[in-house]
Amino acid sequence: MEDERKPNAMWADEFGIVTGYMCLTDFECELGGASGGNCILPSLEDFKKARPSCARECGIVEVKVYGVRVVQEPAEIER
Repeated sequence: MEDERKPNAMWADEFGIVTGYMCLTDFECELGGASGGNCILPSLEDFKKARPSCARECGIVEVKVYGVRVVQEPAEIER
């Protein structure tokens, strides 16, 4: 196997973890299975502003995200 590289998120803490907020229903029922993906927002305020009805009706969960390894590097762009 080629050298594995761990991704480094710009907003990660000293342990490489990024905190975000998402719909509680999406987390409990869809995360890992939704082919269209799930939305994670960077702050509680951003979530409430972007998805006010979801915040009221579904709830909000704080999540921690970290990168394990890069599985595909970006393609080289020819100029």
